[in-house]
Amino acid sequence: MTPLSISAFWGYANIARSLLENGANINTTNTGTKWTALHCAAFQGNGPVIMRLMMHNPDLTPRDNKSRTAADYASAMDSIWPLFADAGCTRTSKQRLIEMEIVQKAHLEPGSTPRDLAHFSRPGSSYAMRAQGPAYADPNMEVAAITGDVLAAMPEEPFMNDHPSLVTLNDVGY
Repeated sequence: MTPLSISAFWGYANIARSLLENGANINTTNTGTKWTALHCAAFQGNGPVIMRLMMHNPDLTPRDNKSRTAADYASAMDSIWPLFADAGCTRTSKQRLIEMEIVQKAHLEPGSTPRDLAHFSRPGSSYAMRAQGPAYADPNMEVAAITGDVLAAMPEEPFMNDHPSLVTLNDVGY
């Protein structure tokens, strides 16, 4: 991913602004997904970043590796859709979003609760945003990917075993 796409994905509007002011190409696509920075911001629903990107007149037509535009992702979110409507985009229908695998009919997996769907679902909707990222076998990696906490992916025990001279708070009675 490009630095601009990373800042757009994680919602860093000021970093995106600085990168654009210093010559970052707003229309560069990532390898693999073929996402632009606008795809990244729309997928995450990062309105402030989308506003910054729109100030630089991005090409709204690039399609990702599954033929979806940034406006397709924005069509699934009422909070950011007006930014794309103002740019002249046509909203993608719910049926088409389902066909494109951007949203899916919300259903509970065995062992999950309605709260598990709340992160991806609009209030009152029976449809939820479809997860687009990779599945991780290591639960620490999954936490790191979801939260952005890169230290969450670090195993605790092996690190401590490799450095026996380190003292933890438990070692000193806390």
